[in-house]
Amino acid sequence: MERPSRILFSNVRLTLLSVIASSALYAAITWFVQTTDTAIAKSDKGQPLDDLHKLDSSLALTILRLLQAALTLVSTSALSSSLELVQWCLCLRHDGMGYVLYLVLSPATGLIATSRILVSHYAGGLDRIWAFLKYALSHEV
Repeated sequence: MERPSRILFSNVRLTLLSVIASSALYAAITWFVQTTDTAIAKSDKGQPLDDLHKLDSSLALTILRLLQAALTLVSTSALSSSLELVQWCLCLRHDGMGYVLYLVLSPATGLIATSRILVSHYAGGLDRIWAFLKYALSHEV
């Protein structure tokens, strides 16, 4: 079995790559919008457009939409990976989060399991508070 520090380090590298990819996609979207804005300004002034600015409007919107979807995918992946890294760091600390609290906070734990944790004698006070909040807020939504 791999050591937790090695697993966390590989997770940090993936998060870093996701952040770099997100930044690159954001820069590409910004550049593309800027060139589209420049093309509109040149077109309004009656100036000739260079080859970079000669795009059909539907193609420009399609490219922007694809870049936006890729940015959303990579950003969501980076955020999810970062939050998972924080969660595991809290679990691995000596005075970190207990197993029952980890189960309560996990999105994979359903409402029935959360209600069972709420009345369980294994759960401490903090575990029960979080279980109650999860149960109450999920019924509100």
